[in-house]
Amino acid sequence: MSESRFQLLEKDKRLSESKLWTLLEKFYQRAGQDAWLQLPFYATSNAFIAEQYAELVLAFLLDLAPDLNPQAPVYILELAVGSGYFSFLCLQVLERKLRCFPALIRLSVVYVMSDFSQKNLKAWEQSRQLAPFVQSGRLDFALFKPESQAKFKLLCSRQVIQVGSLANPLIAFANYFFDSIRQDYFQIVNGQIQEALVSLVHEPEPEHPHAPPRFERIHLRDRYCPLKQPRYAEPRLNALLETYRKEAPELSLLFPTGAFQVLNQLEKLSPQGLMLISTDKGFHDPAYLQGLRPVPFTPHTGVFSYMVNYHALARFFKQAGGVAQATQEYYSLTSLVGITPLASRTPLTQTRYCLQERFVRQNPIKGLFILLELFKSKDILSEIELKERYLMAMAAIQTACYDVYYFLVLAPYLAEALTGVGLDYFEDDLPGLLKQVEAQLYDGVAGFDSAYEWLRHLYYELGQLDDCLRLNARILARSGPDYKTAYYAAAVAELRGRFAEALQGYTQTLLNNPQDEMAQAGLQRMVAKIGAKSPI
Repeated sequence: MSESRFQLLEKDKRLSESKLWTLLEKFYQRAGQDAWLQLPFYATSNAFIAEQYAELVLAFLLDLAPDLNPQAPVYILELAVGSGYFSFLCLQVLERKLRCFPALIRLSVVYVMSDFSQKNLKAWEQSRQLAPFVQSGRLDFALFKPESQAKFKLLCSRQVIQVGSLANPLIAFANYFFDSIRQDYFQIVNGQIQEALVSLVHEPEPEHPHAPPRFERIHLRDRYCPLKQPRYAEPRLNALLETYRKEAPELSLLFPTGAFQVLNQLEKLSPQGLMLISTDKGFHDPAYLQGLRPVPFTPHTGVFSYMVNYHALARFFKQAGGVAQATQEYYSLTSLVGITPLASRTPLTQTRYCLQERFVRQNPIKGLFILLELFKSKDILSEIELKERYLMAMAAIQTACYDVYYFLVLAPYLAEALTGVGLDYFEDDLPGLLKQVEAQLYDGVAGFDSAYEWLRHLYYELGQLDDCLRLNARILARSGPDYKTAYYAAAVAELRGRFAEALQGYTQTLLNNPQDEMAQAGLQRMVAKIGAKSPI
């Protein structure tokens, strides 16, 4: 394509001031829940990460319990919630664990799902699975853009959260958020800081030359100019930038400006103290910064994102006298726990223990991601006897806190064992495991359709017919009627002696899928059983 076909969208802007961020915000505003039909979410929205977060929250609350105000809520604020699946998982874990500690039962712990998209709030309000938590007072919602808003209003309680309104420290979750808000980019050359200025060039689609820009067709060009000190109005950020200038002769520095703005806002809201737990694609090893590289820009699945510099975020907490601990989970997935100085001056004994033992030393998140990749390859289980495959699959799902995606990967081994081993072998453990997995199915997220189907199949094979029909009804409500929902309704009716109903169901199955051999056999049995003429 000739240079004349390119459109200059902007020229020589600081990265944090680029219109890229406005375009990205508009995408999320427009898409709402539909964004998660195409964007990845599992890496930071799964059962074992929810379990880890809950453990850290419990340790923090137990440390603070003697100094907390029992007359005021302790808020857990999840930022940029999106689909709501992680919130749903966390709420279940916290509900189960909080009741185990007498010191915490007296507290009002309120989980706040927040986002800047009104469409997302409306979807959460309509969720039947979130409704019990709302009714019990455990859950509230807020429209909140933390980079720029100084306060927000809770939708259910009508409380306004602003400076001076919080009596207890604030706990905040930020998953897959900091990678999608504003960043700056610097190069440090021989002790001199140079800031990147970016220009955006759009390559229109030949078939739609006037269509709005798509990230996949935007090209980013950069040039560098000497930094004029001080760069930021916030002295802490200038001091933080200066620490990098002194460290190495050549660095390429992603500076998470938007994340710093968020933390500043949350600190102002919560002078009693702040605990942040965040997981995102990012890094905390300073070796990642070494060398000179151009400004990265890699669009994917209709959006773009940047690696999060958790090394800088950890320094931000420590610079103020707080606590920070980061771990590399799997590939670029990184987690950070940061705690600002607390008004209560508690030594945080249990929190530090949990950080060191669970978060760093054991690091179950990293181990479970590695095991999942091994199981997905299928080679790891192919040489093992059938019963041992079943036992390994069961153990893995339990260790992963009954995670739905773990179950999806390993369900074929459970079904295979059901077919090849006597039913008595499974009656004690498998139904309970299926119930635990089913409890984590969230109707508000796409991608888990097969999990519903596997649960239905396994319940049927185990003879758990009411459970099979319940899953059949959920699938029907979620996806609409198809030949499989008709088949399972017919198969259960046959087992219960309702042969006319079974005949009708098998007929409906074959009208939708004439090649279904099991429905053909079922239809023949029903015709013979009730002496009717085959309807097809």
